[in-house]
Amino acid sequence: MNTFLKPLDKILEMVEAVELNVTYEYDDLVFIENNPFLIRFDQDDAAKIYLHFNADCEAPEAEKLKKALILLAKAKDLILIPDSSYTMQTNEDTKEIKILFSNFLEIL
Repeated sequence: MNTFLKPLDKILEMVEAVELNVTYEYDDLVFIENNPFLIRFDQDDAAKIYLHFNADCEAPEAEKLKKALILLAKAKDLILIPDSSYTMQTNEDTKEIKILFSNFLEIL
C-alpha cells in the first residue's frame, strides 16, 4: 500500500486555470464541474495522473482542454497521460453512480 500524498493542490490549480472547478474527490478520482473530464491519480507514482474525457465532451473542446492541461501539468512537475473516455450512469433508486470507461472497467 502506497502512502504518498496525492497532489490535489496542483490539480485544483490546474483545473482553475482552465476556468473550471473541482467538485469532488473520491479515492483516486477527481470530479470536475459540468463533467467534461475526470482526473485519476496513479496508484504507484504521485507525479503521474490520467486524464479521462466524458464521451459527451465535444472533440474540439476536449482537444483544447487536453493541450492546456498537459502544459499546466508539466509546469507543476506532473505527468498527465490522456487515457480512455468514460460515461456515467446513475441508479435513480440508490443514487449510486457507475462510471464506465471505454475499456468497460467499472470504477464506482
